[in-house]
Amino acid sequence: MCHRNSSEHGSWQRPLLKAGLFKTAEGDHLLLAVHHLVVDGISWRIVLEDLNTGYRQAMNGEAIRFPAKTDSYQTWAKALQGYANRAGVGRSRILASR
Repeated sequence: MCHRNSSEHGSWQRPLLKAGLFKTAEGDHLLLAVHHLVVDGISWRIVLEDLNTGYRQAMNGEAIRFPAKTDSYQTWAKALQGYANRAGVGRSRILASR
């Protein structure tokens, strides 16, 4: 059943990213179609911001320089877990729910 469903839909046989450049009288338009398993909504926003930054730098004849990489999701999750494990945080949550 699983094999049949995956074959019917062909999800893994198709590209997970497609790009198209459309040149019109009004200007160029870039279409990026990405499967939801490749990028989430938050990451998609960051990717688009970086692409916009690089595009604008290139259009101004500047060297393309992207912002420094930020912390990974794993780093953020560990920091959040550390915060939750600190004394008092769990207790104040319990008191607030009463």
